[in-house]
Amino acid sequence: MGLIADLGHHMVSAAAKQLAAWHRRRSAFSALSINVNLSIDELERPELVTDVAAVIRRNSLPSGALKLEITEGEIMRDPDRATRVLTALRQVGAGLALDDFGTGFSSLSYLSRLPLDSLKIDRYFVRTMSVNEGSATIVRSVIKLGRDLKLETVAEGVETAVMAQTLSALGFDYGQGFGYSPALPAHEAEVYPDEALGHGLAPLRARG
Repeated sequence: MGLIADLGHHMVSAAAKQLAAWHRRRSAFSALSINVNLSIDELERPELVTDVAAVIRRNSLPSGALKLEITEGEIMRDPDRATRVLTALRQVGAGLALDDFGTGFSSLSYLSRLPLDSLKIDRYFVRTMSVNEGSATIVRSVIKLGRDLKLETVAEGVETAVMAQTLSALGFDYGQGFGYSPALPAHEAEVYPDEALGHGLAPLRARG
């Protein structure tokens, strides 16, 4: 647990530092946010909220620019504790995303209580929506749920331009997957938005 927690803290710190550098260097990137996954071990670490607050403050990041992701299954291990920790993280300026939505059989009563910014639908439903009516129904339902709860919706596992266009037409706010780009080093990631926007491939929406 100690190594996982240390690694998680390093990733949060490094991501926040990189985002702050992009914000300083390029005014067009002022609305960009960055997402970092949290493990269940990190969520249970007593110093998590204090450390995240310090990282946000040290890098002068606007509220919500550093977004932390936690999976639905991890939250459902102890929903009450998760709600308390996530609420505290939101209060110190972190954004929050529910990852792999649709796989953890969460209670909608808990979902309505969590201080979330984003719902990320699991890639399985995205990949199979063209051949499985059940998956297609879930995809459409997540979009409606996101709108009703005033949450951003993110489609994971976008692998082709056709998938991206279909999801955009359905109303998803963002897409994520190799259809846009594989993981990139920081210097390549910095120029990617310019290239993608130039080709009309990656519409970006400013944070509300």
